[in-house]
Amino acid sequence: MKICKKCNEKFEGKLTFCTKCGTMLYPYVSSKTTSNKTHSVKEFQYEDWDPPSPETIYRKIKDISHSNFRFEKAKGFYSSELLRIEENLNKKVYCCSTCSYYIRPECYLKNMTVYPKAICKSFELQP
Repeated sequence: MKICKKCNEKFEGKLTFCTKCGTMLYPYVSSKTTSNKTHSVKEFQYEDWDPPSPETIYRKIKDISHSNFRFEKAKGFYSSELLRIEENLNKKVYCCSTCSYYIRPECYLKNMTVYPKAICKSFELQP
């Protein structure tokens, strides 16, 4: 069974997108047993490719402010490093499996299971 995160509709079969709103569907687990309790828990698989910009990744790696980055970028300091980061994004080298929030198979920031080759705006490269 799959579920739409936007309209909360459940679907059987091999659908990929919600027939009502067109949003991507995610696997749905109706219940989960922990200790002596059984309670309903929705678990979504995150599989989107929604990377942060190369500039954002660079600023997080170097721990510099946005204003300092823009000032130095205007002088041409970062062009080769930004190209390398962009190449790593395009090759999917930077993805959930290389994120500091990823503990296989889950993202503890999103609190859900994620596909290793997905990525989100919160990506932070492992040290």
